[in-house]
Amino acid sequence: MQVKVIKVPSGEVPQWVRKEWMGLTLQAIGEPDSCQEMGIVNLEDIPQRQHVHVPAGAAFEVLAQKSPGAAAWFRRHVPPDVNINFGLDEVEILP
Repeated sequence: MQVKVIKVPSGEVPQWVRKEWMGLTLQAIGEPDSCQEMGIVNLEDIPQRQHVHVPAGAAFEVLAQKSPGAAAWFRRHVPPDVNINFGLDEVEILP
């Protein structure tokens, strides 16, 4: 399933980095769910919400095309073999 980021994602990542996701189309895996999430940097629990999972490595590749600096920030702080999550209010599920 492909999703388009339509809202600046929430989270502990710096605002300038999160803003760079806007407008990008990403490949999500599985179906939206509401399993427990934790921050990708501080690993603290996040309040439960509906979200989609996106493989980090592939997402960082897409992000790098728009903002090499934001992608570099993620690559320094987040392993590429995890999933990152976007709330359903932050994405549009594409046909």
